[in-house]
Amino acid sequence: MKIAYIAESVIPSRSANSIHVMKMCQAFAKQSHDVLLIVPNKENTEAMDIKESVYDFYGVEECFKIAKIPWLKVKGGQRLLGLLSSLKAKLFSADLVYGRSLPGCYYSTFFGVPVFFESHHPVDEDTSGVFFNKLLKHDKFFGLVVISTALKQYYLANYNIDNDKINVVPDAADPIHCSDNNYTSSSERLRVGYVGQLYPGKGMEIIAELAKKCSWADFHIVGGVEEDIVKWEK
Repeated sequence: MKIAYIAESVIPSRSANSIHVMKMCQAFAKQSHDVLLIVPNKENTEAMDIKESVYDFYGVEECFKIAKIPWLKVKGGQRLLGLLSSLKAKLFSADLVYGRSLPGCYYSTFFGVPVFFESHHPVDEDTSGVFFNKLLKHDKFFGLVVISTALKQYYLANYNIDNDKINVVPDAADPIHCSDNNYTSSSERLRVGYVGQLYPGKGMEIIAELAKKCSWADFHIVGGVEEDIVKWEK
């Protein structure tokens, strides 16, 4: 199939959502689908010096294409982005639109393209509720993909959607191909790893306290934007 993946992620960036959509597109492409990732042409404000290709930066194969849509800083810019993204999907002759951009998925139904919308958190009723409710009623809405059973229960309790239209698919990761020798060390100290963002609520505050109490262990932190990295290094 020809699959258009519509997202609002900044590519390239350190954001978890950008990694997720790049990995998803690779996964679709490896199933022999023709995949086009459609994202906004937003400026990356992070302090990053990327010398490699965007595919190498994310550690994915160059097995799908990327199209960047103009991002206009105007009132209603997100809706306009969604409309332009859906138009790009139509021009791509997509058999299916899959994505994390609610406006992009909603407008794609206007062009008669089947849509799957993936949600990682409850839809913001104030900004996106109208889009979501209209999307649920459209005959080209094929399903909602959520990453937890709790999120599925939230949607069933708050929206008029059938149980069989919600697919619970927790996030996964690529297999790590390496020998156990890569993780051995001459030191007998326990090594604890954390991968993810470093802003409040993600767990770094707990790790900082654990590190103080567990002098017998080494903590290795991977991730975060430059501002948060500097903060925690201090």
